[in-house]
Amino acid sequence: MTDINPRATKEATAAQQRIQRQVDAKPAPHRPNSGRKAMQAGARKYPVPPFPEQHQSKPGKENHIKPAPMYDAPYYLGSKKLDGKVALVTGGDSGIGRAVAILFAREGYDVAILYLAEDENAKQTQAAIESEGRRCILLKADVSDRASCRKAVKETVDRLGGLDVLVNNAGFGLMGAIEEVSLPEARNQFEVNVFGPLALIQAVLPAMRARKAGTIVNVTSVSGLATWQGTGVYCASKFALEAIGETLGDEVAPLGIKVMNVEPGGMRTDYASRSLARAEKKLADYHDTAHSSERILAGHAGHESGDPAKMAAHILAAVNSGTPPRNLLLGADAMHYATRRMGSLLAEIGNWAAVTVDTKFEK
Repeated sequence: MTDINPRATKEATAAQQRIQRQVDAKPAPHRPNSGRKAMQAGARKYPVPPFPEQHQSKPGKENHIKPAPMYDAPYYLGSKKLDGKVALVTGGDSGIGRAVAILFAREGYDVAILYLAEDENAKQTQAAIESEGRRCILLKADVSDRASCRKAVKETVDRLGGLDVLVNNAGFGLMGAIEEVSLPEARNQFEVNVFGPLALIQAVLPAMRARKAGTIVNVTSVSGLATWQGTGVYCASKFALEAIGETLGDEVAPLGIKVMNVEPGGMRTDYASRSLARAEKKLADYHDTAHSSERILAGHAGHESGDPAKMAAHILAAVNSGTPPRNLLLGADAMHYATRRMGSLLAEIGNWAAVTVDTKFEK
């Protein structure tokens, strides 16, 4: 048996258990005041419960949601210092994608919006961007179609003169216990949430490598760091995108390309209605476990704590900093779930440390 230091193992275990107790004692930690001023997204009046039933058959229409998801940031003052830059935002017709696209325009970017079906919402986003004095092109395409992804990138470069930032935002949620989700449903989830972003990344990289510059932003989810029962396949797709982004960041850093994974918590967008699919199969045995997640989401739809415009402002600030973080958690709930999971993981590693290191061949 390999030599093990019992005292070191015991100390490591105790340390990880202390971390877990500290995390558990803070159900919703707030971000400490660092002395920096808040983003210019500002306060606003929010609708209050009760809210009407929101669910529509996918893909649905965001302009049918009442109250409408918020996307503008009236208090955010753009610098206009980035004239001539170009961003391609997938899913930019709604939700956080729309908010990001508009604020990019306010900073001086021309913007290409890749969207699936909602022509009216896309035109509203285009009008908002053009009101900022910037160009906007609409690209109607399915991110799960590789040829469409390549065509969208080429059209962005041809019509707007380049491509500096790719924001992989398009995606959807899938509710259902692992046993309930069919393989076709799981494959469709990965086609949109993983293979679509991967195809776009591969399409933009040749030009970015040639220029030794560019930024890729993957909007994943805190569910890509911490799982939630009833959303296992969705979580798996976000874990996969997290891994792609983290690995890519290491691979392209020497080439001058930046990569950032953004992990939002709950946002007041259309996620719990238009952007959420359900597994066709329902098994009664999961009523109190996996199915509880769907009930929680439905109960919070329309009054989530996260302001998409404020989140978009933080994403833009990180991109424009020149040194974006590899991972950007957004929301006190995201911080809570991620740190709780990391604490429990470290504690479990400590508890089983003696077993972990006891794997070498005997001499």
